[in-house]
Amino acid sequence: MAFKIPDLFPSLSNSGSPFDDGTGEFLPIDVEVAKKHLRLAELAHENGEKSQPSATRSTKDAMAKAIDTHIADLVRMAKDKFQNRLNAIDELSKAHSSSLQYIAEIYENGRAELKATARKHYGSLFTAKRDWVLGEDEITSFRKKHGRIGPARYPVDKTKIFGLIFLIAIVEIMTNAYALGEAHPSGPIGVVMEIFMFGIANVGVAFLLGCYVWRYFFHISFVQKMFATLLAIPMTAFILFLNFFLAHYRDAISKLADNDLSALQMMTLMQKLGGQARDTLVHNPFVMDDFKSYLLLFVGVLASTFATKKSFELDDPYPGYGKISREQNDLAFNFNNDQTLALNEMNNLVDDFSGQINTQVSIIKAGDERVSRRENDKKQLQDKYNNWLAVTESVGEALYAFYREENMKARKDQKEPKCFITTNFSLRGANVKLPVTRRRRTDHSKLERTARKYVDDLNSTSDEFQKHFKDIENMSEDKVLAAKFKEPTVFRD
Repeated sequence: MAFKIPDLFPSLSNSGSPFDDGTGEFLPIDVEVAKKHLRLAELAHENGEKSQPSATRSTKDAMAKAIDTHIADLVRMAKDKFQNRLNAIDELSKAHSSSLQYIAEIYENGRAELKATARKHYGSLFTAKRDWVLGEDEITSFRKKHGRIGPARYPVDKTKIFGLIFLIAIVEIMTNAYALGEAHPSGPIGVVMEIFMFGIANVGVAFLLGCYVWRYFFHISFVQKMFATLLAIPMTAFILFLNFFLAHYRDAISKLADNDLSALQMMTLMQKLGGQARDTLVHNPFVMDDFKSYLLLFVGVLASTFATKKSFELDDPYPGYGKISREQNDLAFNFNNDQTLALNEMNNLVDDFSGQINTQVSIIKAGDERVSRRENDKKQLQDKYNNWLAVTESVGEALYAFYREENMKARKDQKEPKCFITTNFSLRGANVKLPVTRRRRTDHSKLERTARKYVDDLNSTSDEFQKHFKDIENMSEDKVLAAKFKEPTVFRD
C-alpha cells in the first residue's frame, strides 16, 4: 500500500495567519493544531505498521517533506506580512518627507509673484497719480479764473439737510390738509389733490431756486448774475403767487361752507373756486376773511424760504467750486487708497510665502524625527520576525520528532530508518535583510539658515518695490506728465 501523506491544502486553509495585523505581532505556530491538520499521529501509526519509510532510505521521506511544505507556507505568509509592514512604514516616511528643493521653489514663486504684483500696482498707481496731478491743475486754474481763495466749503454728510427739507415738505402738506380739509365739507379727502399738489410744488420750486439758481448770485461773472436774476424773479414770484393763491382758495372754500349749501351745490360751486380765488387775489391780495387762511399763507411762505435756504447750504456758495473740489478729493482718496491696498497686498504676499517656508522647515524637522522613529520600528519588527523564525524552527523539529517517535512505536521490526538519523528539519530562505537606509539629518542649522535667507530676501524685495510706490507719490508734475513713462529697472524683464 502506498505511503500516505496528508492533504496539505485543507490543512493550510485552516492553519490561520501567522501575523496579527491589529497588534503587529507574529503569532507562534500551535504544535497541537499542526499535528491535527497534518494527521501526524494517524499517519505515523499507519506508516509504521507498514515499515514506511524503509530502513535503508537515507533521504527525507514524504512525511518530512509534508512538514517542510507546511512550515514553509506559514513562513512565506509571515514573510509577506513582514515585507508588507516594511513597505507601509517606508510609504509613511515618503509621505512626510520634504526637501530643501521644495523650499527653494516656494521662494522662487514668491519672488515672481511679488514682482508681478508690484508691477501691476506700479502702473495703476502712476495712472492715479497722473489723474491727481491733472485734477490739481484743473482746480488751480478754476481758482485763478474765478478768484477763489481757500478750500470749498460744503457739508460732508448731506443727510441731515435733506432730512430737514423733507420734514418741511411734510409740515407744508399737513398744514394744507388741516386748513383746506377743515373748510371742505368732505374733509381732507375732498381736496387731497390740492393738498399734495400745492405742497410739493411750493417746496420743489424753492429747492430748485436755492440749490441751482441762487448760487449764481455769487458768481464772478456779471452775465451769470443777470441770468440768475432772470430766473430767480419768476421763480420767487411763482412761489409767492402759489402761496397767496392757496390762501385765497382756502378762504373761498370757507365762505361757501358758511352759506350752508347742500353737498351737490357745494360740488358744483367748487369748480368756480379757482376763478374766484384768482379774482380776490388780484384785487385784494392781503385781505382774507378767515384767520386760518393767513396761517396757511404764513406756513407756505416760511416753508419755501426754509427750503430755499437749506438747499443753498448743500454745496459751496460759488457755483461749481464744490463739485470740482469733491472730484479732486476723490482723486486724492483713490490714489491713497490704491497705495494702501498695494502696500497691504505686498506685505500679505511676504507673510504668506514666509509662512509656507517656515511650515516646510517644521515639516522637514518633524519628518526627520518620524523617519528616525520608523527606522527603529523596522528594526524591532525584524527582531520579532527573527524570533518567530527561531520558534518556528523548533516547531518543525518537534513535528519531526513526534512523527518519528510514533512511527517507531508502530514498527514491528523496530529498525529505525536511516533517514530518521541523517535528515533534520531546517528553514531555508526565510531570513530578510533590511535595506540600508540613508542617514537622516539631525542638525537642522543649515536648513534654518537657508530658510531665513529666503525669508529675508522676500522682505527686502518687497521693501524695494514698496519704495518705488512711495516714489510715485513724491514725483514732480513734470515727471508725471512726461510724454514717456519709464518704469524702474527692477520691473523690467
